[in-house]
Amino acid sequence: MTLFGAGAQPKRETLTPDQRRDLRSGSREGPGVFLTVAARRAAWTRHREELLAEPRNPGHRPRGWWLFEAKRPRDVHRSSPPQLAELGELTAEELAALEPEWSRGEAAAFENHPDDPEAYHDACEARRVPRGRKWRRLSGGLRPTDPAPDPRERWR
Repeated sequence: MTLFGAGAQPKRETLTPDQRRDLRSGSREGPGVFLTVAARRAAWTRHREELLAEPRNPGHRPRGWWLFEAKRPRDVHRSSPPQLAELGELTAEELAALEPEWSRGEAAAFENHPDDPEAYHDACEARRVPRGRKWRRLSGGLRPTDPAPDPRERWR
């Protein structure tokens, strides 16, 4: 017995509103609203392009991307944009949109903690500045230099 008539192709499954929500921002562990993790992965694979094309803030990805494509799991205790920057996953448009905020955040952190690398690091983290950015003082202001593996490197 076949589910489809002779030669018929199965139609592409559509996501329910709950499934769409789950793949956008759903539960952290297990299958979520899907019966299994494999079903969740299959739904992500089928609907990946449309979910990634949906409007979103710069520096954010759907939950399905974090679950099935990210190079490392998302740290839910940190903001998403810095993690994407550290993974090298931000587009040029996202970087352009986020850079002014990060520049202000790091400049304020350095201004408040010029001699204390740990306090500087904590202040950058609180301002959602990506780890590994390195700054130096030039002609009366802070200017970015090449990224460093450790933000405390500038004190060495």
